[in-house]
Amino acid sequence: METIISLTSVPSRFDYLEETLLSLLNQSYPIDKINVYLPKYYKRFDYHLKKIPTVPKGVNVKITKKDFGPATKLLPALQENWNKKTRIIFCDDDRVYDESMVSRLITESIVKPGCIIAEEGRDIKDISDFNWQGSDLPRATLINKNFLYRWYRLLSMGRWKPRKNVSSGYVDTLAGFGGVMVLPHYFTNQIFDVPEVAWMVDDIWISGQLTLNKKKIWVTKSSYRSRTSKGYKLDALGDEKDESKIRKNANNAAIEYFRNTYKIWCDKK
Repeated sequence: METIISLTSVPSRFDYLEETLLSLLNQSYPIDKINVYLPKYYKRFDYHLKKIPTVPKGVNVKITKKDFGPATKLLPALQENWNKKTRIIFCDDDRVYDESMVSRLITESIVKPGCIIAEEGRDIKDISDFNWQGSDLPRATLINKNFLYRWYRLLSMGRWKPRKNVSSGYVDTLAGFGGVMVLPHYFTNQIFDVPEVAWMVDDIWISGQLTLNKKKIWVTKSSYRSRTSKGYKLDALGDEKDESKIRKNANNAAIEYFRNTYKIWCDKK
């Protein structure tokens, strides 16, 4: 089965892509293709892609007609491999990955066939104001941010950033920044019709579409965590001070869309 890595980027991060791409080229598991999908016209930026950014040898830059927002990290790869048995591993452009990331995802997929395999993920209650959590067991658990956790963070001056998930288990939503493995047949064509309310929160849009197709998301247990690159936070949802609030509000709106439209992520009546 062919294995590809798929990601996207934005103009402000083009000069910082190399660090991320080199970490993907350095994976211990053999990768068939590494594709960076870039829209010719960006919906969010006044930018017309005239010059393709320079990337390391072994990486392909592909220009797409449509800007799917952050979901461009996955959706063009799905279109190209729609009727194929292809492992698609998607990730973010502002992270640096350890060499075993792909190997862990594929190894775990053998243990959990038919599941989406993610390095990071959250439940609805952890990323929104909705107090809801799926019923599949076991659940992945989050690290306890107790005194000891805060003390280590203080001593490291914020450089110590452990994985938030401390055990394997099911989650409601995947977190693309950690690395995620999917197969094209996990989705329906509806994945390409991204509504405005979900355009900036790709993790929720992708997770909701998987849930509608009765696919489960499994988070791996690992001591490794991707680290941020020099392009981290460039053109994020907002300034670091306000981003958490902005993102939560965006999450709330997208989750409410799924609750109202498809009756998922809510108690059945």
